[in-house]
Amino acid sequence: MGSEFDLVILDYHLSQGNGVNCLRIIRQHNPTVAVIAISGVATDEIAADLIEAGADDYLAKQTLDKKCSPKACATC
Repeated sequence: MGSEFDLVILDYHLSQGNGVNCLRIIRQHNPTVAVIAISGVATDEIAADLIEAGADDYLAKQTLDKKCSPKACATC
């Protein structure tokens, strides 16, 4: 029996791959869980890849202490 989650906070850079690949696996197993992706390397391309793969929102780590995305906060 698998665990159910309300929210996944997913980093783009993982030790054994990247967040896009992990996100695709998450979406295969749970297409409705809220996913907020974060990255320390904030590029438009990475953000677009994560959103296209199914992330509900994207936050750059540099902004986490300065602001919270309204969409991300509403997701929680």
